[in-house]
Amino acid sequence: MSQIKVFIPTICEEEVKYSFEILLRQLCGLEIEFVTSQTKDFKIVFGDKEISIENSFFVSDQIDKLYSSINIPKSTKTVEFEIGNEKVDCELIYGLPQLDLKKQKTKIGIDVIGSTFFMLSRWEEHVIDKKDPLGRFDYSLALSVKNGFYERPVVNEYANLLYLIFRYMGLELPRNNNQLSVNITYDIDQLRRWFSPRIYLNYVFYNFSRGRIRDLLRDTRTYIESLLNSKKDPFNNLNFVSNSLNNRSVSRKIIYFKTTLAKSKYDKNRYDLSSKAYQDQIKHLKQSGFEFGLHPGFDAIKDESLMKREKENLEKNLDLRLDLVRQHYLRFEMPETFRCQVLNGFQNDSTMIYSHKAGFRNGICESFPVFDFLSREKISLTETPLLFMETPYMESSTDLINDFRKVFQQVQQFRGEMTILWHNGNLNYTWQQELYYQLLSEVEI
Repeated sequence: MSQIKVFIPTICEEEVKYSFEILLRQLCGLEIEFVTSQTKDFKIVFGDKEISIENSFFVSDQIDKLYSSINIPKSTKTVEFEIGNEKVDCELIYGLPQLDLKKQKTKIGIDVIGSTFFMLSRWEEHVIDKKDPLGRFDYSLALSVKNGFYERPVVNEYANLLYLIFRYMGLELPRNNNQLSVNITYDIDQLRRWFSPRIYLNYVFYNFSRGRIRDLLRDTRTYIESLLNSKKDPFNNLNFVSNSLNNRSVSRKIIYFKTTLAKSKYDKNRYDLSSKAYQDQIKHLKQSGFEFGLHPGFDAIKDESLMKREKENLEKNLDLRLDLVRQHYLRFEMPETFRCQVLNGFQNDSTMIYSHKAGFRNGICESFPVFDFLSREKISLTETPLLFMETPYMESSTDLINDFRKVFQQVQQFRGEMTILWHNGNLNYTWQQELYYQLLSEVEI
């Protein structure tokens, strides 16, 4: 293979290198050498051939000018190119809707470098300060949501564009040899449902108003059983979670636990993992090959001290060192939450999804290194994007399966990493369990 040199401007070098490393090293499997130059655009040279890429975003080295609402496009559009016998779609976030394809010298009008950085770094969420009622970035303002490409892994599409151009220009590249992987994960928000008579009465009203008499009767039975024996509480279902994955082929199975330290009304912690009853179940989970992570409390979004105490508490109860984390309620602030996680020794986060539906918040369907756009450096944390969460779909099984298939088909196309979240609290009723098993049947690998 010819040595590949990538010529980049002398401004925003670390940001540009990061984007190229994701696109060319990680997604295309290429070894590259960076060369700084005085040119504005990017240039890839291999042998006597050259690919130039429009640079329309990284034109200032001043952070306040770079990460500004002025630099968030008002709209985007999907551009289709034909390379050889294949048609590829690319989202035009920055640059021009042009591709001058030639065997010796190709010009790409789309700024795939600035666009990749926009999606992976999520600096957009730092600039837009409007929050939803839970203090999260308002997903409805995200460029990908407003312009309808949230359901596509656009960074993988950019890499595929480059891959096909390399092949067209005569660089022999093997197809992506990555194996499709599926991660089944669980957030354990509660392990006790019938905490008080008031909760039971609320569910009676809820199910009666929706005509769910079967669920109402089940609630009555399990409520009485839990009064007689707390082990019968329907949310005390870790063994069910473990047994549901017996003889199923998945890449990883991960449980994110909360602690008893957070006091916010949104946490509703109703379990203490130090108790013998839970310790027996944890032992079974360990023997079944589960991994564990922290599900920080509502107020630990950027509270380093609180997150530290929660981590230490959970590590003590699990007798494990914890490297994995996912924020409760998907509460996140860019890049402060990442920094808080790093300071507490976490190596992997899996929070990145918008709460309203399945999709690609980072525009990519595999784990990637995190870049802190304010400190202008790659940090010691990997993001595994969460691509599907069941919560928004529990009232519509049809939408759940249809949207899951839309996302999973694209992950399969790029041989990516499908990370799924199901809350143990949504394994209570028979219809919930049936829907859960239906989802599991979709991801056999």
